[in-house]
Order: sequence, then structure tokens, then C-alpha cells
Amino acid sequence: MQIELLPPLGAGPIRIGVPLAEAESIVGAIDGYTPPDPLYPQQRGFATFASGLSIALLPDIAGRVTAIEIFRSDYDDVYFDGVDVFRTPADEVIAFLESRTQVRVEEDGRTVVAPGLPMSLWRGTLPDFPGDEDGRYFESALVAGQGYFAIPGN
Repeated sequence: MQIELLPPLGAGPIRIGVPLAEAESIVGAIDGYTPPDPLYPQQRGFATFASGLSIALLPDIAGRVTAIEIFRSDYDDVYFDGVDVFRTPADEVIAFLESRTQVRVEEDGRTVVAPGLPMSLWRGTLPDFPGDEDGRYFESALVAGQGYFAIPGN
């Protein structure tokens, strides 16, 4: 699967600002979608795929999608402006973003926020030494509507 990050509009076929139920229907129609087990229901707005990719739809108080977070799998391509944000080393992705907009690097480089896009990337750890693959790549990408990162806590 390929997903294009399109901040502030959305990601792939999912758009910021649509009602959560509509976005859930769109996500459920994507190839590889794995319906939740009725015995273990998932949180609303969270979807998993056979490839291991996951998507979280984050609604506002009115029930409209304000952000979309995509969690990496080893089998899917997630692009922003032609760069695969999960298969390109994090340092290169950061440099690419810095060439286009102002970037805030937080948590010693585990989180990178580009509020002007608006988009953020996250990895759970950092490499311990040159050549260490652990933490070398981002693990999730979040796209949101304009102003999302101006809200305290985002």
C-alpha cells in the first residue's frame, strides 16, 4: 500500500474535517483493512491492516477528524512530497523538512514537529551508535489541520 501525506488536507483518501464515521468508512474500504474482532472491539477511529500498518483518526469534540496518525509497517510506503518518511533515515527526513519549513526537534530527536505544514513524526528511540538500526527511522507520522499544533498539548 502507498499513502501520501497531504498536510493540512489529510493522508491518502482520508480528509481532515470529515465526520469520524465517514473517515472510518473510507479507512475500512482500503485494501488490506482488517476488521476488528467482535470479541475484542477496537477504539473508535483506530484501524489495522494485514501488512501491520495502523491508522488512528483523531476527532475533535464535535466528532470531526482533526488529525490522522499512521503507524509504520515493513510493507507499506508512506510518502510526503516524494520522500518515504518511514524508509528514509530520520536525519535525512528532518533535513528534508527543514529545507521546506520551520521544524521543532523535541525529545532529543524522537519527535519532530513541522507546525507550518502541519505534520509531526515520531520514533520511540534513538540509535546508540553509528550503524545502529534501532531508532534510525521514524515509526509514526501525524498530519493535521491548520492550527493543530497551536493547541496546548498537541
